[in-house]
Amino acid sequence: MSVMRKYRRNILVNNLGNSLSDILDIHFIDVRRASRVDGIVREVYSNVPAHVSFKNIDNPDPAGAPTAPVIVSVSINMRVEVDAVNGDEVVIKIPDKNVTNIKDAFIGIIGDPKTVMSRKKAMLTMRQLGRDDIRNFVTPLPQPPSIAPDLEKISKITIRFLHDDEPVREAIDYIAKRGEEVTVEALALHGFAFSHTKLNGESFALDKITFFASEESYAVDFIYDRVIVPIYLRLFSNGRFRRDDGGIGNGPHWYQVIPIAWDNGAAILPTDRQVHLETRAVLQIRPGARVLLEPQRSFASVVEIERIGESFRVSLLEVAPTQIEAEAYITDAYGVWG
Repeated sequence: MSVMRKYRRNILVNNLGNSLSDILDIHFIDVRRASRVDGIVREVYSNVPAHVSFKNIDNPDPAGAPTAPVIVSVSINMRVEVDAVNGDEVVIKIPDKNVTNIKDAFIGIIGDPKTVMSRKKAMLTMRQLGRDDIRNFVTPLPQPPSIAPDLEKISKITIRFLHDDEPVREAIDYIAKRGEEVTVEALALHGFAFSHTKLNGESFALDKITFFASEESYAVDFIYDRVIVPIYLRLFSNGRFRRDDGGIGNGPHWYQVIPIAWDNGAAILPTDRQVHLETRAVLQIRPGARVLLEPQRSFASVVEIERIGESFRVSLLEVAPTQIEAEAYITDAYGVWG
């Protein structure tokens, strides 16, 4: 039996990173590192599976620009055990549809990798390599087995996460053997509440669905509603902070989200303060403090705060933001408090 909550059979538990690698890692990277002895850059890892997202592409006119196209804000996702560190030179290789030759390649210096949901993620800026560079300086791709899979014995399952027919996170493609029992479960998504599931267009009031993979393809759509009641609170800070693309900013920003529960109109919080990871400043929830509520992104002022056991009961009053508060950067680079 195939249970998609467990890597590769189970997407939602401990081995999620390895399962996502099996499903999503369709690119390859080479990692090069400067020796501490002689300073020479040498390749330390070749053909590491990874998933690459190109956030923005600048393609200069080849007739008028002597430089190769430049790719900016590249995100690399890989297994957490991959030994890639800040300052390594990384070559990204995009294979052709047969995964036998390199269609495109890019090179750049990796930033400080972060671990998110059992996956290692790094941001970097890269430049595209020309065909001569690929041929002369890039390690060839590993060659696949000569025997192609029997397509009549597999089912392709596409799992999407939608709100108003628009994706709220990347889709997942999964391959199952024909006749295999497959279980797929909805993910908990920040700012959204699960509504229902569609299997090949048919609706079910379930957040987990099980079926036998007997057809060539299946479409599993998890449908979500936006959350109306605020479920997160942010504190205001002014100074150094990390941007979502991995860069460093400096100025007004709304810091890491704190989860909220509600009791008779009052917010119940697990803490009354945060220590900013960049500045070490103590951000405290106290009367008069201004906060940002999400996902609505409405603004409030703290009226009073009371400690109840290990939690804090906070009364809030909705207010209009100042111009600085309205324009402050909202960073998601720190995840959820706790």
